[in-house]
Amino acid sequence: MVPVTNWEVVSNTQEYSNTKFCWTLENFSELKEHCYVSSKILVGGRNWVLKLYPKGLNTIYSAWLSLFLHIADDETVKTGEETYVQCDMRILDPFGCDHLTKKINQRFGNSIPTWGWHKFVSLANLEKVYLDNLGSLEVEIHFKVVSSTKYS
Repeated sequence: MVPVTNWEVVSNTQEYSNTKFCWTLENFSELKEHCYVSSKILVGGRNWVLKLYPKGLNTIYSAWLSLFLHIADDETVKTGEETYVQCDMRILDPFGCDHLTKKINQRFGNSIPTWGWHKFVSLANLEKVYLDNLGSLEVEIHFKVVSSTKYS
């Protein structure tokens, strides 16, 4: 008989009823950088950031806005640690309730530090629907469940 040497410990499982983070990007059509990174969001004992690519992650997606949830670069993720995240990412409609929502149901860790969409919304649709009168874009993330897993 082989002795058990590894086991999984799940801790810090929490449901978040109102953990929302809003990020406004002013003058969206004038953004020049390839990537914009939000301020840090502390949820579930870990720092997260949103990474937004106003003209796509690369030239293949240049007609799209790319948007990702990412473990913050200064976070240390040990081998075997994973964080399960369930959340909604939204581009808000400034004139109504036609928000564009996509769901994340994903484990994050060393092998998967980021999750999101190369094609979150087409730039043509974004300019028609999701920019306010001043050309600002409002991005929101709403965390619902976060749990941490450690292997020993």
